[in-house]
Amino acid sequence: MLLAGIAWVLVAWQLSIGASPARHRSAGGRASASAPARAGGSAGARSHRRQGAGSSPATGSSGTTAGSGASGVSGTSGASGASGPRGVSGASGASGASSTTGPSGPTAATGPSGASTTTGPSGTTTGPTGPTAPTGPSGASANTGPSGTTAATGPSGASATTEPQASTASVRTLERLAHGRTSQFALGGVAAVLLRADHPSARVVIWLHGAYQTASSLLRTPVSAPAVAALLRHGYAVASSDAGGNSWGDAAGLQDELALAAALRARGLTSIYVIAESMGGLDGLRLLDYLRPRAWVGIYPACNLGSLMSDPTLAPSITAAWGPQLAAGIAAESPVHPTHVRGLSMTFLASASDTVVPAGANAYPCATDLSSAGAHVTIVYTHGQHGDPSNYHPNVILQALRGAAGG
Repeated sequence: MLLAGIAWVLVAWQLSIGASPARHRSAGGRASASAPARAGGSAGARSHRRQGAGSSPATGSSGTTAGSGASGVSGTSGASGASGPRGVSGASGASGASSTTGPSGPTAATGPSGASTTTGPSGTTTGPTGPTAPTGPSGASANTGPSGTTAATGPSGASATTEPQASTASVRTLERLAHGRTSQFALGGVAAVLLRADHPSARVVIWLHGAYQTASSLLRTPVSAPAVAALLRHGYAVASSDAGGNSWGDAAGLQDELALAAALRARGLTSIYVIAESMGGLDGLRLLDYLRPRAWVGIYPACNLGSLMSDPTLAPSITAAWGPQLAAGIAAESPVHPTHVRGLSMTFLASASDTVVPAGANAYPCATDLSSAGAHVTIVYTHGQHGDPSNYHPNVILQALRGAAGG
């Protein structure tokens, strides 16, 4: 009996010892169950990173740290809204970590006095050439510009009252200024005009005229007269060629412009700038493959020949200029693709309201393409229809030329 009791005690003691590892494994099971909780926290952090710039950092589960955001935002608690670059709202995480800039693109700019502005896309920053969104002169509202282009603001204090006025008085003023300084000559039977500057120098602007104009239009066009006069007063000679009249970028017109450039160099005018107006934009861009101006300015320039063929007032003139080569011309110049533009200062003045040479098919995409090719491109957003005086603002044009090195 005594022996049986001792044996029972020994069995109970062994069973007691065997139960301890079972409790240990159970505790280990609970510890291992906490691992998925941490994994879930990490997944939450990864999900936060996919949210992109401007997202607040997520709070991790107990004992963990939230992952950093796509914009470099970090922290363990929600981010406080911080002021991002150029009016863009960026998020900064805890510990003062500030957001980084988002994808390349334009930001909004402040317009001249009285102008309203809009902000660029959230998280955007400057593109390859440091773009911001421009405002046109004279109180035009700011808009975001094409990616990669630089913004221009109107001249300081510009308003509707300071815009150039298209009047016969402005033509008379220019005529008085150019009196005794005007040379008219022919190059290969093609008429050309040269207006000497107030303070002669080596600087000259080749002005490529628009459709239904000639070289002498330089002296008698009311809307452009204030700009031409300003150029003369500030030391720039101004020259123009008939260039076949309505040439629309054809080979003959281009050769006439190159002949004018050669004649100007022979006269000591070796520092060449280009202003290409409307139709002149086609030859003005083609010219860049043959000469390197100090700066290039387009006044609602035509850049895409094919986009103009639907206009019944332009199509007959374009067809007459190109003749049997029309299809080849449209294929080659829709749009024009000059190749030697890297580092060149280029300014486009154009209005979204222009229905004659639509900026959306000409100036704006052309500016973006040239910026991608390495040019330093600026867009000045003007207003009104084709021929609006805001496209000829003297201060804007002078600023564009002076922006070039040594301009």
